[in-house]
Amino acid sequence: MLICAITTGWPLLAQTNAVDVAQLKQRVTQLEKQVQEMSSLLEPLKAQQAVENRRQMLREKFVNRSALDAQKHTPEQLQAAEQLYQVANQKWGSPEATDSLQKMIEKFPDINRTGCALLYLAQNAAGEQRAKYL
Repeated sequence: MLICAITTGWPLLAQTNAVDVAQLKQRVTQLEKQVQEMSSLLEPLKAQQAVENRRQMLREKFVNRSALDAQKHTPEQLQAAEQLYQVANQKWGSPEATDSLQKMIEKFPDINRTGCALLYLAQNAAGEQRAKYL
């Protein structure tokens, strides 16, 4: 009798399992879609975080380099170098800007801002002169 009950209930149990499996597959598909959507939303945040990390790293390098400049030069010297540099910002591409940047390079060859001055000069130069500044 027990064997008869088990064998007659077997198709019903198999059908219930098939329905459960189909529901689980559908739910897995839905969850995979949700995970994919959330991942696509997180990608810009990851990229933004990478940009922020890079900005912070560069800022730290700037602060460290500025500290080295402050060990080698007085605040007055650094201010004088910055004033020479600012002439180029205010009078971009002019002969006065070029002269001011060249004076800065001569007087303060080892400060961080001098690298920027060289790039400014290179942007406004051509040929061998550009190569020299770069």
